[in-house]
Amino acid sequence: MSLKQMPTGNLIKTVRCVAAWRKSLSRRRHSYAFRAAAARQIEQIRKSADSPFRRKPRPGHARGIDFYDENMLIQTMAFAMYKYHRFHGTLPDFVNPSGYNEHIFRRKFFAEFSVPESGNKLLTSSFIPAHLKGLIRIPEIVWHSPHAELPTNNEIAPGFYYLKANHGSNMFQRIEYPLKEDERRLLERKCAAWLANDYGVHDGEWWYSAFPKEILIEKQVGSSAESIAWNVYIFKDRIGLISAYRKTLRNGILVEESTWFDEDFQVSRFQSSERPRLQDFHLSEDTKARLVSAALDIAKPFDFNRVDFLIDEMERIYLGEITFTPSNGLNEPADGLIAHFDALLASTLR
Repeated sequence: MSLKQMPTGNLIKTVRCVAAWRKSLSRRRHSYAFRAAAARQIEQIRKSADSPFRRKPRPGHARGIDFYDENMLIQTMAFAMYKYHRFHGTLPDFVNPSGYNEHIFRRKFFAEFSVPESGNKLLTSSFIPAHLKGLIRIPEIVWHSPHAELPTNNEIAPGFYYLKANHGSNMFQRIEYPLKEDERRLLERKCAAWLANDYGVHDGEWWYSAFPKEILIEKQVGSSAESIAWNVYIFKDRIGLISAYRKTLRNGILVEESTWFDEDFQVSRFQSSERPRLQDFHLSEDTKARLVSAALDIAKPFDFNRVDFLIDEMERIYLGEITFTPSNGLNEPADGLIAHFDALLASTLR
């Protein structure tokens, strides 16, 4: 029977099957292509004179090439390359990375990260140098557990908190104790899903899987639900950008605001074209100086990272977290900002 003689219903099914088969074949070809590209670049690095494959990491540290076995390393790099290509339109060169995004991509697999501290929200305080203890705080963790069952209302003082997973990103929710029973059940289901989430391991952010997963409850910093995150991008001992960032729900809609500053807290010539400016805030000159000084001291052991802070109404500074691969190498050009970061990289990340 030819296609012309086939009943309409069967013809539609056949066309759909052929389309699905072609799509599946295309995906397999793409998968093979990215695996081949990953394998080629890995082999180039293996053969290089200063190959990281010939060195062991420092005690207490690990790299992606230590975490993944040979097959998983290629598979994970291939998937990460696919995501990079889909976002940027080009393949990353992690043999000779030339820009900020490619350096972020490479460091996922070849940079040394301290384990189990890196990415673990329960161990953030370990990154605060001894001379800053007491000067830089961390948000108070009132409870944590490897299980999804939340503490009873009698165990947690009334007030606002953040419920979080200790690994990964975007696994958090602002809550208020005491909890209603139906609310508790919903939150515990959410926590169970967080604990089941192997965040980052499939595309190279392996360090989130280098420690046991837990759920934690963190006391809210300050009295406002609309707290501002102060994120400082540091290239060795140079500040590339200070970002004031706030996200809030307004009438059920997520609103993101930001303003970017240079190292002197002057409004940067680079600003996000996607978000409105954050306007309604004030920091004293003393707090600005303390923030910059603390960020540089905390970042000193690293060639690059982003140090994230919160500040309460009394302008006390809290270390939120250390971010080692901001946006996972999928950063938009952002009106010249990435080109600015590329210039800083030329003298820092080699």
